[in-house]
Amino acid sequence: MAGETGKKYLVILASALIVSGGIVAGALIATRRPAARTETVAASEESQEETREESRAAESEESGERGGNYTASVAADMANLASAVTEAEAALTTQASVAATVPATTAAPVATAPVTTAANYSETMFVSNCAESISLRESPSTQARALRQIPFGAPVTVLGSAENGFYQVIYNGVTGYSLASYLVSYQPSESERLARPAGSTVSSNTSGGYRTMYCVNCREYITLRSIPSTSGADLAHIPLGASVSYVGTAENGFYEVIYNGRRGYALAQYLSY
Repeated sequence: MAGETGKKYLVILASALIVSGGIVAGALIATRRPAARTETVAASEESQEETREESRAAESEESGERGGNYTASVAADMANLASAVTEAEAALTTQASVAATVPATTAAPVATAPVTTAANYSETMFVSNCAESISLRESPSTQARALRQIPFGAPVTVLGSAENGFYQVIYNGVTGYSLASYLVSYQPSESERLARPAGSTVSSNTSGGYRTMYCVNCREYITLRSIPSTSGADLAHIPLGASVSYVGTAENGFYEVIYNGRRGYALAQYLSY
C-alpha cells in the first residue's frame, strides 16, 4: 500500500514537473518571440534605411553629374562665342587693311585751264598801257589761243619770265602768258589808259604806225563794219588769227581798225595783242 502511494506521488510529481517545464518553456518561447520580431523589424528597417541612403547617394551623384555636364556645356558655349568674336575681329581688321591698300577710284580729270595754287604765287602786277584789255594766252606767242581777256588795271600774279617778251601769269585762277610790256608793278590810274596802244609796230598788211592786233575768240572770222554797230554794213571778214592795225577805241565795244587797207570797226572782244 505504501509502495503504491509512493508511485502515485512520483507520478504526480513528474506530471507537475512536466507541466511546470511546459509552462516555463512556453513562457520562454513567448518571451523570445517578441524579441525575434523586434530584431526582424529592426533588421528590415535598417535594410530600408540603407536602401534609402543608397538611393539618396545615387540621386546626389546623378545631380552632381548633371550639374557638371551643364557647367561644361556653358563653358564650351562661352569658348565658342569668344572664338567667333575673335574671328570676326580678325576679318574686320583684314578688310580694313585691304581697303587701305587699294587706291580709291577717281573720276577722269576734266580738261581745264591750268590753275596754280597760292603756294606758287609770286609778284603781283597790273595791266596798263592798253585801251581796254590784254590777252591771257595759252603759250608765249601772239599766235597762241587767247584763254581770256584781262581788263585795264586788273591784277595778275607773275610767276616768271617766258620767251618772246611774255610773262607767265595767273589771272582769276587761270595760268597763261601775257606780254610783259603791258604789265606794271603798281596800280595804274585812269589817265594811263591809252586811246591807242603804245608802240609803233607796223604789220605788213596795214598802213601807218599802229599797233598790231589779232583776231581771236571766234570760230572762223569776225566782221569789219562801216560803223561801230552790229547793224553796220560788212566791209570785210577778218579770219581767225589774222592781224589788223589798231586805230582807236570806238563806242559800243568796238575798235577802229585797218584790215587789208580797209578802215572800219570790229568788236573789241575778238581782238587781242
